[in-house]
Amino acid sequence: MCADLLEYEIPFEDIDVEMIEIIKILNFKCKIKTKYCCFGHRDKATLYIMFHEDMNDYLEELATKTAEKIAGVDFSFHFWIRKGTKGVLKNWSCKTNGAKTKSDRCRILKEFAEVVSEFYVEGEVTNNR
Repeated sequence: MCADLLEYEIPFEDIDVEMIEIIKILNFKCKIKTKYCCFGHRDKATLYIMFHEDMNDYLEELATKTAEKIAGVDFSFHFWIRKGTKGVLKNWSCKTNGAKTKSDRCRILKEFAEVVSEFYVEGEVTNNR
């Protein structure tokens, strides 16, 4: 089922089933490495994706494009700087801000996948910005 995730040492058994498709699109089609994700498991739960720190230079443009394309959706990007056990950590993340139901979060993921797929073609930013 998820042999491609295993090949890249992404532990698919730890990924919420609703997140697998967007994680595959981001990591394989768009070459945007992710670190963590969660779909949320209750009503008003937060869906989030944290991106690998190697991607920090590329995410601002995707964040802007996402805001333009799916405006009005309670979905946002954040650049998170914090002190960890290994020093200062910096990562982009995106999340819903209390999407009301599972179907809301599924719809937001679908819209985000469309934006990402349009914006990136085989790991390259497209010119239709």
